[in-house]
Amino acid sequence: MLSASEQYRVRTVVQLTIAQLERASLVIIDGADILDQPARGKLLQTVLKNGIPSIICMTHNKPDTAPYLAAANAGQTYWVSDGTCRAYPFAAPEKTDTSKSGFLDGMRQKSRDDGVAA
Repeated sequence: MLSASEQYRVRTVVQLTIAQLERASLVIIDGADILDQPARGKLLQTVLKNGIPSIICMTHNKPDTAPYLAAANAGQTYWVSDGTCRAYPFAAPEKTDTSKSGFLDGMRQKSRDDGVAA
């Protein structure tokens, strides 16, 4: 029997595989907050390698806890609240911390090594 996060990983891999076979133009992955920080980073790496434009949805308590994807050249982070969707960061950051508790640790180097770009 698999844990809820393991089931999520299997479903996501199947979803990405079907999207590749169907030559989908977009993949939407919801519920990524079930994963811990290291697994979220691996999810993002897998999605980037897949090459299909993707939207990954997860909940956070505050905008500054969400990964700053643009700093890692891995896409754009958006914050949805009170019926409004805004690109994050809302203002140019004074100091860029792209790690966000491990979410993007090593991803920038891995992306350079693999030639992955979003």
